[in-house]
Amino acid sequence: MILDIKEAAEPAKEPTICGLRKNTFWIVLSFILLMIIAVAVGGGVGGSLANKKSNDSTSTTSDNTSSNGSSSETTATVIPLLSNTSLASINWTDADGTSNYHVFYQLSTGALAQSAWNTSTRTWTTHPVAPASPLIKNGTPIAASLYWHNASRRSYQLYWLDPTNAVRGLLSNNAPLGPFAPSSVDGRYTAGPRSPLASYGRACPDCLDANAVAFVDVDDRLRLAVNTPL
Repeated sequence: MILDIKEAAEPAKEPTICGLRKNTFWIVLSFILLMIIAVAVGGGVGGSLANKKSNDSTSTTSDNTSSNGSSSETTATVIPLLSNTSLASINWTDADGTSNYHVFYQLSTGALAQSAWNTSTRTWTTHPVAPASPLIKNGTPIAASLYWHNASRRSYQLYWLDPTNAVRGLLSNNAPLGPFAPSSVDGRYTAGPRSPLASYGRACPDCLDANAVAFVDVDDRLRLAVNTPL
């Protein structure tokens, strides 16, 4: 695989939309749409976690009630989301027509996790991605993408920043719930302190054949790390 990094070209003059440069307008519009989707999905995930907590607490209390009527109160441990967590999501459809939706986020412990839902089970489930560690920035931006190899194989990718703002990446080959291992991007590039992250992967046979993660460097320049499969 060839790993390259490119700087976005800056044209001499660019048409504007609503007073903004064309590229800036589309970036802002995309960000607004992503935020709307994130809020909607976050509400669904949060509601699912709340219901799970309620059900777990009820089940635990019931299981700890003895035959003589006495009980010992035990509350299931539910780790809340970080209050300012970023959200990233991917979706795809299996060969059998099952649609899959995965949402990635940061927990209050600093760990990274995901919630998954599909049209077959119609139930949200939560799964660990990366445990809390010095390599995960608190409140890190998060980006996720998948890469379609063929009808029976996909790679799943997650990106975030560490406390030094190095771009970190994990990859899972054909296993959306993991395990994940460091990708070729991991630790190779440094973003600016306020940089967001965005990523792209070929999601279908006719899509652009590339993997890419975008970030803003310390000089406020847009950078694109492109990972082109051979």
